[in-house]
Amino acid sequence: MSSQQPITVLAPGKINLALNVGKTRADGFHEVDMIMQQVSVFDEVRLSVSESGSVEMVCDNETLETDESNLCVKAFRAMEKACHVPPVRIELVKRIPIAAGMAGGSTDAAAVIRGINRMFSLGLSLEEECAIGAQIGSDVPFCLVGGCARCVGRGEIVRPLSAYPKCHLVLVKPSFAISTPWSYRVYKEEADNPPADIEAMSEAILEGDLRGVCAAMGNQLAKAAEEAHPQIVAIRAFLEAQGAVRAMMTGSGPTVFGVFEEEAAAEMALQAVSAEFPDCRALRCETLSET
Repeated sequence: MSSQQPITVLAPGKINLALNVGKTRADGFHEVDMIMQQVSVFDEVRLSVSESGSVEMVCDNETLETDESNLCVKAFRAMEKACHVPPVRIELVKRIPIAAGMAGGSTDAAAVIRGINRMFSLGLSLEEECAIGAQIGSDVPFCLVGGCARCVGRGEIVRPLSAYPKCHLVLVKPSFAISTPWSYRVYKEEADNPPADIEAMSEAILEGDLRGVCAAMGNQLAKAAEEAHPQIVAIRAFLEAQGAVRAMMTGSGPTVFGVFEEEAAAEMALQAVSAEFPDCRALRCETLSET
């Protein structure tokens, strides 16, 4: 292995443009069919060789567990098993909201896999990285592939799509959290909770048609979340009233994103939503075409 200089990897968050829930699988997971898009909100993962002889992790957010339950540590363990790398020190700067439906933990784990691969010049292909990532979490392979992609199976099968039409986003994270297992447990297949039109969305992405993408958006986990937490509905309606082409909850929530064509409109909406929902965390970002 080459000399192991410390390395810093940016870990972008994601939003779900579409999330359709299918049947329960034999392994207990639901089949899903999703379109996910990376956004320009980044955690930073700094890796260095551990001086203590065992894996270490620190984070600037004290609410986050940094023990063996953390996906970053799990990612190191998977790389240790697969590639026999020495222990590392993981320093995490957290900017993606926690428990927000934005794959914060998964993207950090992906950054550890990618970073260790580079740091030790392992030469793993993206396919090999994704195979390791899939052992850790369903969203980790997408976070390694990046950009815009359709994800199926339990989410670990990633099919890249052409670059999503560039746009501006306002993200609003309420103060409460929603458990992903709860979201899938309470999900019911109902006539008034139709699936997103993923084929139409895929075509609109290919054509660079932002409004077509927005028209096809849908998240089948949102209905139960909105019934349990009316603030999600209020945020969504407020963003659209501020000029968002469309607003929707991402993943299992509770973060709501609004899609804006113009940066100035997004900035004005950010200021308005911050005043209207002072208990929420609001931020502005853009779509990313690649990791």
